[in-house]
Amino acid sequence: LYSPFNVETFSRSYDYDEKEVHSAYYSLDFGYKDFLTLTTTGRYDNYSTLYPMEDTGIFTQSVTGAFVFDRLLDVPAMDFGKLRASYAVTSGDPFEAYLTNFYYTSANSYNGVPAGSSPLSLPNLSLKPFTTDEVEFGLDLSFFKNRLAFDIAYFNKTTHDEIMRADLSVASGFTSAVVATGSTNNKGLEVLVSGTPVQTPSFSWKTSFNLTNVKNEVLSTDNNDNPVNLGQNRATLGNAVTAYVVGKAGPQIRAYDYAYDSDGDIIVDEAGLPVRGELKDWGSVLPTVYGGLNNEFNYKGISFSFLVDYSFGNKVLSATEFYSHFRGLHKNTLVGRDGGVVTDGITASAEDYYKALVQNVTMTSVVDGDFIKLRQLTFGYSLPERWFASTPVLKGLDISLVARNLAILMRNAENIDPEANFGSNINYTGIEGTSLPSTRSFGFNLNFKLN
Repeated sequence: LYSPFNVETFSRSYDYDEKEVHSAYYSLDFGYKDFLTLTTTGRYDNYSTLYPMEDTGIFTQSVTGAFVFDRLLDVPAMDFGKLRASYAVTSGDPFEAYLTNFYYTSANSYNGVPAGSSPLSLPNLSLKPFTTDEVEFGLDLSFFKNRLAFDIAYFNKTTHDEIMRADLSVASGFTSAVVATGSTNNKGLEVLVSGTPVQTPSFSWKTSFNLTNVKNEVLSTDNNDNPVNLGQNRATLGNAVTAYVVGKAGPQIRAYDYAYDSDGDIIVDEAGLPVRGELKDWGSVLPTVYGGLNNEFNYKGISFSFLVDYSFGNKVLSATEFYSHFRGLHKNTLVGRDGGVVTDGITASAEDYYKALVQNVTMTSVVDGDFIKLRQLTFGYSLPERWFASTPVLKGLDISLVARNLAILMRNAENIDPEANFGSNINYTGIEGTSLPSTRSFGFNLNFKLN
């Protein structure tokens, strides 16, 4: 057996993953007098990651129509008006290769005899491509010689036969399986308003504001619609996770609450330490409302712009909150520092109480992800073109200073940057892992304009 693992000490990982897709595509465009257009596309894909005995190919299509109605209206203030509508279906293959068969791997030798390990994930012999269908309606408007513009769109998108891992009982001989029963729905409204409030020969002010509102819902997961866990951080381990939960926006943060008695009071054990209660859903890691405001000012070659963006409606599972309580660094742990924490007449030391609190009641590590940030600021100057009149190659030069992530103007999470994350893997979205504070960056740009 030729394998990189056939050495006495192997401290690196080795993996092999090869995928291939064969595709064919067409597009047809029709137009009538520049105010009616219709476009249709079709695509056939054949995926190597699907079981070869099944039909691994799929055909998907789209159709888009637009009506430029300002041509038929006599509205002096309107420069442009368009209605658009589209319907599209797209497809995709599994998140990784080799999910449709059993594969055995080499393992540590036993008494000098090479050994192997059996797979713990049950493959799926009938995987087919998942699909996403989306309907969108839009409206584009422009007024007052393009000084004011609106771009409004409504969308409704649903995925079908999503491929994901599902947990199995160990008694079955496997710990997980690959299923293709997932489905999610996203629908929402996107609005962009842009304009030029001031325009003179020497000064201009351009501004734009965009807002997106999204409602997300998990429609189905595995065959029994059980919650499907995605990720966790090192602090809360399995006592708090992100998961797809049917009927809820996903992924949800699932963590344990306090235990309460019939009167609604917190239950503690005989040592005065908090008792773990029910596992509950505390909110989605994805925002429901987000967007930004951008302003640009120009005066005789001097330019200044700033961008403020915002995000609301999501939760974050924070390891910083966990460890700051566990190690007595959080300001909340000052309560009971002298004399202990008294609950229901029982006194516990502050150290024991707060360690038990964050280990048992993991909802204490869930924080609000809302924020407003000063994202970018730019200050620049365009040198007069007359300075380069005698230069054969160069006709202009723009100089600018750019700064990013300058300030958090508002946040509800006191101790972390709400955008901090645990890793690039999608399973860790909404999980913070004792991240360093986000940094500001400052740059200097030169833009040469050539003849």
